[in-house]
Parts: sequence; C-alpha cells; structure tokens
Amino acid sequence: MATLLHLSDLHLTGAGSPAPTADHKVSVIPVTNAGHRADLLRSTLGGLRLALENAGESLDAIIITGDITNGGQMAGFAELSDVLVALGDRLPPCERILVVPGNHDVDRDAEGDERFAGIRGLRDEGYLVGWLSDEEVSVHPAPVLTASDESFVLVGLNSSMFSGSKVAVEKDLHGHLETLRKRATKDTAVRVLLEAWDERGRADIARMSSVELGAVSPLLGAAGEGTPLRIVGFHHQLSPVGTAEEIKTFESILNLGYLRRWLASNEVDLVLHGHKHDPAVVRDHIDTDGVHPAHELTVLSAPSVAVGRGADAPVGQLIRIPAVLPRRSEYEILTLPAAEAGTSVALTRMTRRVRPLDAITASGTISGPDVDSTYARITAVLDRLQDLPTPLVCRVENGASGTSLPLAMPDIPAPGAERDVWLQTTIDWWQRPAPGSAAKFNHGQFLRAATRGRASAVSRIVAELKAKLGSSRALAVLVNQDTLHDDEAFPSFITLQFVLKSKQLDAVAYFRKQEMSHWWPINVVEVAGIQRDVVAQLSGNVSVVCGSITTVTGMPVRGHGMPMVSVPTLDLLVDKPGGLLEYVLPLFQRGSPSVDIEGLWSRALEDWVPGGELTEGDPRPVLGLKALADTLKVSARLHGASNAVEDLVRRLETLHDLNDGYVEKRREQWAEQARKGSEDVMKELRRVLAANE
Repeated sequence: MATLLHLSDLHLTGAGSPAPTADHKVSVIPVTNAGHRADLLRSTLGGLRLALENAGESLDAIIITGDITNGGQMAGFAELSDVLVALGDRLPPCERILVVPGNHDVDRDAEGDERFAGIRGLRDEGYLVGWLSDEEVSVHPAPVLTASDESFVLVGLNSSMFSGSKVAVEKDLHGHLETLRKRATKDTAVRVLLEAWDERGRADIARMSSVELGAVSPLLGAAGEGTPLRIVGFHHQLSPVGTAEEIKTFESILNLGYLRRWLASNEVDLVLHGHKHDPAVVRDHIDTDGVHPAHELTVLSAPSVAVGRGADAPVGQLIRIPAVLPRRSEYEILTLPAAEAGTSVALTRMTRRVRPLDAITASGTISGPDVDSTYARITAVLDRLQDLPTPLVCRVENGASGTSLPLAMPDIPAPGAERDVWLQTTIDWWQRPAPGSAAKFNHGQFLRAATRGRASAVSRIVAELKAKLGSSRALAVLVNQDTLHDDEAFPSFITLQFVLKSKQLDAVAYFRKQEMSHWWPINVVEVAGIQRDVVAQLSGNVSVVCGSITTVTGMPVRGHGMPMVSVPTLDLLVDKPGGLLEYVLPLFQRGSPSVDIEGLWSRALEDWVPGGELTEGDPRPVLGLKALADTLKVSARLHGASNAVEDLVRRLETLHDLNDGYVEKRREQWAEQARKGSEDVMKELRRVLAANE
C-alpha cells in the first residue's frame, strides 16, 4: 500500500507578511499574536508525522495542486520548504514532491517566462515541477511519479499557463489610451480609472495545453486491471464543487470538453485539484460521442486553510492505495484535519472509501489467464461481493493451471511443502466415489460413482462427447431431485458441463452458493482434475487440450477462516482401516510412548476448533469424535480401563454431542464451548499419559 498526501492552496506569504487564520472583526489582539496560516500548516504536518509514526506508515509522495503563494510572492515560495520540514522523517525527498502551478503562483506584473519565476525556483531546489510552458516539454523532466510499490502513477498538469493574462486591447483604442496615460500623470481621477481598466483587462484563464497532454499520455503506460491507479493533478476544478455560486469570468477550463475526452481516452481513475478551497469527492461519468466508450472516474477537490474556519477544519487529504490490483481495489481517502500546536492528528477521522466502478461491478464477471490471476481479482472485490451483479461469473482462461492452490489463498492448515499433500488429501476426499461414513455426501459420489448399474456421470460425459463432439449434453447434475427441497443436505455444487469446440475442452460449473476465498480455489482444482480426466479419455478419438474453467455462482459469499472445505483429520480417518489406532494404542503402553501422542491429539483438535474468528461453514468432526471415543472404549476393555481413560472417553463424547447438535445461529456459543471442550480433552489426555509413566 502507498500513501499519497494531497495539499493545495497553501497561500503562503512569508514571515514578513503573515496570513492570519482568525477572523479579526475587532482590532483588539495584534495580528502577530493570533494564529497564522503557515504556523497552522506546520503544526498539522507535525501532528501528521506523529500519527504516521504511530501507525508505522510513511508517505510515498506529495502533490501540491497550486496556489503555493499569493500573487507570485517570492517569500511564499521560499516558505514552502520550511513548512514541509515539519513532516520530519516522514517527508519524502524533494524529487517525490510534485508541484503544479495555480493562478496565484503567477507574477502578473512580469512578462514571458518571468511570470513563473517563483515556482521555477522550487525546481532549482529539487522539487518535481510541472511544465510551465509548451517549450519546457522537451527540456525539463516530465512531471510524473510512480509509487514505490507501483500502485499508482501520478501526472501533474498545468492548468494555469495563461492565468493572469492581459486581454488584448482593440487596435482602434490604442491611440486614445496613450492620450489618457499622458493625462494620468497629472490627473488622479484618470490614473485611478486607468488602473481599474488594466485590472479588469486581466483574465485568470484556465486552460490545458494540447502539447502537454500529448506528451504525458504515453507516460501513463498501458491501462489494464493489474496496472497502477492512474492519477492526474492540476489546479482548477474539473466540475463545480458544492452549490456555492461564484460570479466571475473564465470560471471553468476553456477547453474542458477536450480535457474530459483526454481523461476518458487515457482511462484516468482519479483527478486531484484545488482552487475552490472546499473538500469534495465526486464520481464523474464522461459520456463521449458514442464512438469512444464512456468512462467513470473519481474527482477529489482539496481543502485549504481559510480565515474563520474551525481549528480542526480540513487542510489536506491522504490517499491510501493498495498494491494488489489498484485499479480494481477499494482505496481510502482520509481527510487531514488542521491541528493547532500541542494537539494530535487522528488518521481515522473522516475516512472515505472509494470503490472503482469497473467492469466487474458492471457485469459481475471476473476473468484471468490462470488460477492465480483470477483468484487475485476475486480477492480484490471480496469486501464488496454484495454490490456485484449475480450470478458472479469467474473465468480461468487456462484450466490446466488448476493443479495447485493460489499462492495467496489464506488459512491453509499445512505449511510450506505440506500444502500439496493437504490439497491432494482434500481433493481425494471430495472426489471419492463412495460417500463414506463421515459425510452425507461428497462431489465424487455424484460424478464418479456408477449408479443403478449405469456408468458414472464422468464416463457418460465422455461417451456423449465421443458420440457427438458438439453435444450440449455433456452435463452432470450433482443434486438428487427427490431431496432438493427437504431437510436432507445436498451440495452447493449443482451442475458441471463440458463444451468441446476447436479442439478445446471448456468446463462450466454452477454453484447455488459459494464461499469465494476458500471454496472457490478448491472447486476449481476439482473441476480442473475432472477436465484433465475427460481430455485423457478423449485423446484416442480426437486431439483435445484443456480449455477454460468458468464458475457461475448464484450467491457468492466471503468467509473468514477455513470452512468445511477442510475436512477435519478425525473425519478423514473414520474410513481408513485402523486409522484411529495410532491415536489410541500408545495410551495403553507403559512408559513414554514411542510417538508424540500429545502432539498428535493436539493437531487433530486444532485443525477444526475455531480461533477468535468464526468461519463460513465451521469445519467440525462428528463421527470422527464418536469413532475415536468408541475405539478408545474397545481398547480400554481389552487392556483394562482406568478412571483417567473413562474420563477421556466422556470428554470426547461431550464434544461429539456438541458438534452433532451444531446450530449455525448459535455459532459463537458453540465456538466457545468447542474451545473449552478441546482443552478438557487435552487435560484428560495428559492425565492418562501421566498415569502410564
């Protein structure tokens, strides 16, 4: 994650001309004794430094969108570094501080290049300064910053290139003006009128240079899901901010239509500006001519220190941008409140989360070239699944990539190299043809088991495709219609279809409900395995390769912690001949057991007993606990029971009854009792081991 600080309209005046922040309606307190703009900015940035330190964060970059000073005052530019230094060790280097000019950064009395002499001095100090004229485009470095983690690319544009310009006087008035200027040396009234004439003849024109826009376009790089968030900053507003009416000439950017087309064509995600002194977050829809696609972007207007506002009024904004799929992920905008000397800054105040309105939001479709890429895109929208259109369609272009779990999948109860073993054990369990005694159903019994003397669903799919390569009947249904609407459990995995076209076998799986962070990867690996099986069985008839895998989910949800996709160890052992004996027989040996029996039991409980956060589905053994208790009782009869062994059996039976009576509405109560019950089991186990020593 990268954090960007956005400041604007500082209007610094230098130490010799302090700008008060108090509204002096009565001249009682000397202006020099009251609060001043630069002092308030220093104390605020000092408070921000402490807040960032406490949060363990830093600033990746700073952008200042104009009006550093008033009327091009050199003292104001000189004061900027003295204000920013209050950030201390959180202050980025000068080359990562991007400054673009505002209309007040122009020296109106100067001509040509000297109009921007003050802000040009900042470039000499090492700041990254926006191009000040078209001629600078080929001379000075481009005003572009890329985040250190590549989460954003930031471009600074100059909307003030023609601010403070003099409006040309009509030729037929030139002679009359010269006559009046001569008279003004002797006539005060004429001099005052001419000064007013000159002032009214100035225009704060806001305009974008086509030369500048053309030069920065290729610097934004390619636009795509995995590319940096595209940010553009300039001084003047893109659209009205608030409802306040300001009556003036040249209120908006002259070539606004061209600029908006440029923003849409370059797929800009976020625009930062100042000028209006009011904070605002606006979602802008740029609908072009019907030939070019419409575009959505966010426009962020910066606040400013102003006379008479409260001490905690906002003076800046922080933007936190995630490193993973930044153009598709939610980013945060934190308003930076002013902080007087001795007060603190809270980064959690006035936080706004921005959710990009992207193709996923519009269509409910997520796709990627492989399992890892598609899963990364799913992860980026987990917090807003409820906002997406349903059914949610997730597509993996290369189904052959589904041989392992995504590297980013959380909560896998197996470290390092054991991931693959855990995955294979889990897949084998869900894909075995027999239901087994520890579950009412699994996927394999519907897909791979022969029923009523007929071949399995997978075999019949292969037969359909061999008989007719374009058949739409290569379809398996995983639900028994007789139990669909009664109390019997049945899979969320509903149907699986294969489509063979252009020698490529595509798979489509439909789920009535799917937990996306844990179940989706397992389901894709399952489907990929079946896809490989079908391809192998077709290979003798036609040359076929694995194509795409598409999951369609009617109700996508997000779970926290590994759900029932992770079959508890004790349930896995129920159908394994003698599987539970290694947990029981060492308890009846004299002396220390040859295996770490306490560790074995502990791991068998830890892989399902919930921690502090409940999961979606709550994996819990039922028959596994009962089988363990029964095995322990049989062994006790053969070897002689002790009180400790009998107590251990009772603890296991109590834990079994708890899981057997599980009700989702009382999950928190169940979780607490499960944790307590597992602790009791381990205490009794230690008593048994101690009795054998």
